[in-house]
Amino acid sequence: MTSTQTPLIGWLDHLKQLTPPQHVVLVGAGNGNGPWVQWLMGRDPGKVTLIEGDDAPFAALQAATAQYAGWQCRQLVVAADAGTQIFHTNSVAAESGLLAPEALQALWPNLTIRKTQLRETVALGAVLSPPDGEHGHWLVIDCWPAWPLLQGLDRAALQALDVVVLRTWLGGNEPNALGQPDLAEAAHALGFKVLETASGRHPAVGHTLIWRDRQPTMASVLANVAEWKHKSDEVVARLATAELTASALETQLAQQRTASETAKAEIAALTSQAKVQTTQAQQLAAALNVAEHVNTKHEQELAQAQAATHTAAHVQELEARLEVMCSQLHDTHELLAHGLKAVQDSAQAQAAQTTALIQQAKAPGIQEQLLRQLASQQSALKDVEAHMLERFDTALAAHQAQQPDILTDMKRMEAAHSAHLQRVEAQLGEMNTKLQATSNNLVERLAQQLPKQQESLKEAEGRLRNDFNKGMANSVQQIEAYVGIQNFMATGESLTNFHGWPISPDIGLFLLERMQSRSYDLIIEFGSGTSTLLFAKALVVQARTRGEPESWKAHLLSRRVLTLEHDLNYHESTRQLLAANGVSDSVELVHTPLVDWHDDNGTYLYYDCDAVLQKVAAALGPEKARILVLVDGPPGATCANARYPAVPHVFNRLARHHIDVVLDDAGRPEEKAVIELWRQFWRKRGIRVEEATAVSEKGIYEARC
Repeated sequence: MTSTQTPLIGWLDHLKQLTPPQHVVLVGAGNGNGPWVQWLMGRDPGKVTLIEGDDAPFAALQAATAQYAGWQCRQLVVAADAGTQIFHTNSVAAESGLLAPEALQALWPNLTIRKTQLRETVALGAVLSPPDGEHGHWLVIDCWPAWPLLQGLDRAALQALDVVVLRTWLGGNEPNALGQPDLAEAAHALGFKVLETASGRHPAVGHTLIWRDRQPTMASVLANVAEWKHKSDEVVARLATAELTASALETQLAQQRTASETAKAEIAALTSQAKVQTTQAQQLAAALNVAEHVNTKHEQELAQAQAATHTAAHVQELEARLEVMCSQLHDTHELLAHGLKAVQDSAQAQAAQTTALIQQAKAPGIQEQLLRQLASQQSALKDVEAHMLERFDTALAAHQAQQPDILTDMKRMEAAHSAHLQRVEAQLGEMNTKLQATSNNLVERLAQQLPKQQESLKEAEGRLRNDFNKGMANSVQQIEAYVGIQNFMATGESLTNFHGWPISPDIGLFLLERMQSRSYDLIIEFGSGTSTLLFAKALVVQARTRGEPESWKAHLLSRRVLTLEHDLNYHESTRQLLAANGVSDSVELVHTPLVDWHDDNGTYLYYDCDAVLQKVAAALGPEKARILVLVDGPPGATCANARYPAVPHVFNRLARHHIDVVLDDAGRPEEKAVIELWRQFWRKRGIRVEEATAVSEKGIYEARC
């Protein structure tokens, strides 16, 4: 397993104080560069047994730990039971062991066997073999299968263990050969408690830390430690976010309300304001209820109006009937007139006939007879005429008698309907006026209160934000101070503050991992500070652990650091920092003031470094070197896209070498613009680049050329 920081290291430091180890056994120690051996080297707990079964790593392990008194290295193959088994030396050294590569395909699809050996195995219990009643033993199993090895121990061996770290499979589908149980249940069954499980470089491979609480009073202490650890993790997680969104800020503010008395006071004030708003809402609801009551009354009056409308319809019906009666009367009058005319015409015709008969009849008897008939007919005609006139006069009188009553009713009903409509309209107008006044009053009151409430909320948010930022800054300072004290107690050296203007711890860890995995020949740094000390110390550690001679300091290509700084104050501070830590010889610290520099993209103020880089190019010679370039200067306020010239300067002199470019603060908008200008530069020159980003507090951008 490669050397990389793991969250379990912090737990081990705390547990070392709570339950000091009497004996530490590490199964799967590797070549000594893993985190567990490195942690033991930094703390030197006393009696340590390191077990490694592979030949080549075991030789390196012996060399790395020879100086530690009380340490023992044993080349053994540990299994659940003693016997003979096949040991597989695989292409990934950390995965060499009793499991064949086929059993680890879920982890390493391309894992292959380099060689196999028939080896004698030793039971884990025989390696531990603690005296009866003794405890204070620590066990680390960094190989597969870890859990079956622990479960195979007898009761005495298990009772002697206080702290155990086991390699753990974190993937979704566990390979059958690992034999891993449910972590919490298995630990509880063995008398342990799971403190934390953390992943390593492979996302599916991690380690689980379990602990036996022998003293009940330690539970409260451990709870406090766990709480501090939890809060520390929260701080680191928040610092890793480049830009907080509004919703994330609200969530963080909500998490801080229970811990801030000022926040409680603000929340109480807001609650009081909310109660006032609730009262206003209740008043508005009451006003709306009154409006609904008035509206109901209005609907009733409208129903009455509709009834009146039905009466008006009845009047219209009477008017229609009157018109029909008038029409019938007119028709009767015309009929009578036509009848009289017919009678008169008939009388005239008979008179004419009578005259003709008189003229024809000369005899006196005939004349008398005709006269009598004529008189009789005339009398009958007069009776008919008188009867018809009498009927007409009667019908006309009856019609005239009815007509004034109908007209009177119609006028009375029309007047009543008109008066009712006027009353309804007046009431509606009055009600609308009241509703409008109430609505305007409520809107005005709300408009007056809303700005005050918004201002109060802004002030509360500002105070909470300030309190939160102060709390976060204080937490970070406390954590860094604690780590510095721990490091000083363990090694006699303190760590420099990693927060504020210098690089953050996350990019520091990122750079250390790159140095470990890629073994750079040269490191060029634009801007000095904490990173300069970090590079120098890392090179010293690499030289010591890899057995390199001290003469490497005299040669530029042997992992030297070239640091360019424009500010004389920072240049002097960095020089003193390197001297105080005894690593001045590891760094070539050059003062390069800012000068005007320009290309097709514009004019910039940048380090006067062309001559320095030309000397570096000459010193490197014809062989290709591996170069790490950290761009962390000059400050963004120097000019627009202030860090862009770094890439043109380096590639104009060193383009033939393998160059990795790392940019800090990559989450800022201006740095994003700088990255885009770099891409244009590389495209114009046909330089192939592999780009990557890493999540961190300020953002990390990496380009491999």
